[in-house]
Amino acid sequence: MRSMNTYFGDIHTHTLLSDGRQEPVETIMKAKSHLDFYAFSDHAQLPDTGTWGPDVFHGWRSIVEPMNRRWPELQKLIKDNHEPGRFVTYLGYEWSSMQWGDHNVYYLKDDEPIRYARSLGELYSLLEGVETMIIPHHTAYPPLQRGCDWNSFDSARGPCTEVVSFHGCSESDGGPYAFGTNMGPRCSAGTAQRALELGKVVGFIGGTDDHTGYPGFYGRGLCAVQAEELTRQALWDAFWKRRTYAITGDRIGLKFALNDQPMGSVISVQGQKPRQLRIGIDAWDHLRTVEIIKNNQTVKSWSRFDQSEVKSASRYKVGVEWGYHAGKMWDFSIEIQDGSLLGHNFHFQPPGFDQLKIVDAKRRLDISSETSSKQVGSGDQSRPGVKQIDLDVNGRAETKLAILTGERLAMVCTLGELAAGSKASLPFGPYQGAFHLLRPIPEAQFLTQLEWEDSEPQGDRDYYYVRGFQKNGQAFWSSPIWTTSR
Repeated sequence: MRSMNTYFGDIHTHTLLSDGRQEPVETIMKAKSHLDFYAFSDHAQLPDTGTWGPDVFHGWRSIVEPMNRRWPELQKLIKDNHEPGRFVTYLGYEWSSMQWGDHNVYYLKDDEPIRYARSLGELYSLLEGVETMIIPHHTAYPPLQRGCDWNSFDSARGPCTEVVSFHGCSESDGGPYAFGTNMGPRCSAGTAQRALELGKVVGFIGGTDDHTGYPGFYGRGLCAVQAEELTRQALWDAFWKRRTYAITGDRIGLKFALNDQPMGSVISVQGQKPRQLRIGIDAWDHLRTVEIIKNNQTVKSWSRFDQSEVKSASRYKVGVEWGYHAGKMWDFSIEIQDGSLLGHNFHFQPPGFDQLKIVDAKRRLDISSETSSKQVGSGDQSRPGVKQIDLDVNGRAETKLAILTGERLAMVCTLGELAAGSKASLPFGPYQGAFHLLRPIPEAQFLTQLEWEDSEPQGDRDYYYVRGFQKNGQAFWSSPIWTTSR
């Protein structure tokens, strides 16, 4: 497989310019603190608003007034915060429709206007010749109720579809992450699998569809892009090549290739030549299940990764939690002793602003964070009263993880001690918050290379994609690879 960098971002969020809760400047600052790329996607037009009923989205019009009035401000924010190599931004907005479904419009350039259209076909016409992507989302809602009309969708206008967000999963009408909002259930007509059945060539991405002002809200959907570098053009090219995959929260590393061609490819396969599928996964929790989907059917499955034999591992994923308090500001450091830090994975979410500073890329992280007053264990799986970061640690049983508040040692444990059981510390006294170090996960249980050969073509065109689930419930979906005998 060709070596590429993987970048993580959120290109589907909302602000006070439509139905979100934060000003655009506050939202983009949060995105910049922990994402590689970002786009606003506030509602700009609802061409068939009249069909939505008088009590739905009170105050909205066919053109959302704040977006129209403050568009130049949004353009400037996108331009001023674009930092190639560190943080990439795209200008965008949402075009929402009962009949055709909701689509986000993204521009490559900063100076483009909002283009208002009364139908999806008219939107396509207005964007003819413009460097743009048009990406549908929450596609599986019922037809004529903001589900995607795939018969009207042109995959030459948009390279991808969003398969997971806070609404749920639009891959199919079964499986986990069912729709559960007041917009209705998910139906097969709008699923990504129906799009593939109809011959649409679309990659898969995730997005939060966040309205809280917290881009990258953990567990609600993110987009992974494989590109040569973190620049606007490189990511744009990768989107159009469908070198993308969807994740729910954990920033899982994923490689998927068929006959050495990466995800998103359309490959000519002559005759009965076997198709060699290769998968590489670098997860953040115990892998539970990995599946190959061919023509919307599961044809190969692997499981029980958490039962893998562990022999003298030298790499671990370790979770560090803080919270368990009725609202608190946190400033602390995590140090690795007798080992090194290879990477990290955020579980960040509202409230407040979470900031990570890399003091020593191999040894120490400084974290500033806010946890909420909402009670932990209330049934909300996002657990706003607790925040977490996972550490990718190169070490041995003797390697130590230390947490410091200022220069005060709050707790210290070796990987060997944690392997016997998680540890907690309440350094500020009872009911004043706690740190929690989770059991380390050895590499045999999160890192894998898988292969499978298919020698049974089903038609002139077949398509394959990979999906997987971790023990903690986080998941991923690769973009498909298509094979053709023509």
